[in-house]
Amino acid sequence: MRALLLGDSIRIGYLPFVRDALADLVDVVGPEDNCEDSANVLANLDRWLGAGAWRVIHFNCGLHDIKIDRWTGICKTPFDRYRDNLCGVCARLRKTGVELIWATTTPVIYERHVMKGFDRREQDVLAYNQVALEVIREHGIQVNDLHDVAQDAGVERILSHDGVHFTEAGSRLLAGAVAGAIRTQVTRKLGRAMFPGDNKEKEVCSP
Repeated sequence: MRALLLGDSIRIGYLPFVRDALADLVDVVGPEDNCEDSANVLANLDRWLGAGAWRVIHFNCGLHDIKIDRWTGICKTPFDRYRDNLCGVCARLRKTGVELIWATTTPVIYERHVMKGFDRREQDVLAYNQVALEVIREHGIQVNDLHDVAQDAGVERILSHDGVHFTEAGSRLLAGAVAGAIRTQVTRKLGRAMFPGDNKEKEVCSP
C-alpha cells in the first residue's frame, strides 16, 4: 500500500519522519518538487498522481498562496481564485476514489518572516484556512489540523528563525500528526456499507 503526501516545503520537512513512522504499514512517498501554491498543485496534479494505486492522499497548499508582494501589496492568490483552485484539486482527487486528508496551513511569525523579500501574515493564514475548510467540508474530506497542532505546541518554540519553516523537533511533531491521521485511515475497520457512487465527484463548487 502507498500513501501520497502533497504540499510545500513544510511537507518536504516532515515527510521522512512520516515515512519512518509508517514503515510497518504503508509506503509513504511525495514529489521531490515543492508543490507551492494552489494553481501549481492543480496544474501538476495528474503528473504527481501518476498511474500508481494510492491508499491515502494527504495534501495541502496555502503558504505560497498568501505571499504578498511587499512593494505592490498584491497577494499571490486572491481568495476567489484560491477557492476555485481548491475546488478543482478536490474534484480531481475525488476521482481517484481513495481516502483523502486535507492538512491546514501552518502558522507564521511575521516578526521573523520579515527578513524575507515578501510578506506572509498569520491573519492571512487564518483567513485562507477558513476558505479552505469551507471547500474541504463541501467535499466531505477529512481535516488534519496541523495549524492547531503547531499552535498547541508553541510556535515560538518550534518555528525556525525565518518564521515559517519548522525546526527538526517541529517537523517531527507535525509528522506524528500526519502519520496518526494516515494510520487511522488505513487501519480503520469498515463501519458502514459502501454504496456505489460514494466516491464519485460531488458537484459542490459553484461556477
